[in-house]
Amino acid sequence: MSDYVAWGHVVASPEGALHGSVDDALAELGTKRKIASVVPGFPTALSVALESDLIAMIPALYLLNQQVTDQVHLFELPFKSRRITVSQMWHPRMERDPGHRWLREQILAICGVARSVMTKEPV
Repeated sequence: MSDYVAWGHVVASPEGALHGSVDDALAELGTKRKIASVVPGFPTALSVALESDLIAMIPALYLLNQQVTDQVHLFELPFKSRRITVSQMWHPRMERDPGHRWLREQILAICGVARSVMTKEPV
């Protein structure tokens, strides 16, 4: 834990928030991390971490399709945090559109496959 919080962190936050569920979990343990940079999303957080001495919390599912596994060190968080929920959203007028429905079903199927891979092979 002390190693994790000692490093500078790059945080992915579309809203630019400096505090999130990870920080809540750390606060419950009486510690906090050093946030050095906040970026809008995981792709940018990963790029910043790869080009600096900062660390980034990136979901393992995101890393499955990236060509960086030989450049990063993967590890489980040294504490429990809330699960991240990923949701699909669309405009109500697209609800019955056949092409849009097909796309939503494809995304759901891919996420299901990725989830089953992750539960069989912990990172």
